[in-house]
Amino acid sequence: MIKKLFLFALLFSVFAAVSCSHNETGSGIEDKYRNTKYSGSIGGTPSTLMVDSFGNVILGDTYYQASNIRNEGNGKYSSISGDNIITLEFTKLLVYVVIEQSNGVKRVGTLLKY
Repeated sequence: MIKKLFLFALLFSVFAAVSCSHNETGSGIEDKYRNTKYSGSIGGTPSTLMVDSFGNVILGDTYYQASNIRNEGNGKYSSISGDNIITLEFTKLLVYVVIEQSNGVKRVGTLLKY
C-alpha cells in the first residue's frame, strides 16, 4: 500500500512539474525576442513596443518589468501594470497586443518588427 502511495505521489509530482514548465513568472521575454522594437497601431492609436536586453517590455510610456511577465508558452506572454492586463503574442515579424483595462475597455493591435 505504501509503495502504491509513493508511486502515485511521484507520478503526480512529475506530471505537475511538466504541466507547469511553460507558465513561468519572472523570466521576462525569451532571448529570441529581446533587443527588438515594434511599431504599429493599438486600438487605432500609433504605438511602439520595445523588448530590452533583460526581457522587460516598454509599450509607449508603460513599463512591464521582466519579473512580472508570465511566459504562457509558444511566444505568448502576459503581465499586469497598474489597471492594465497586457497579452503579447510574438511571431517572427509581428507582435499581437491585447490590452484589457479595469473599466472593461479592450484595445487590440498588431505591431511590426523594425
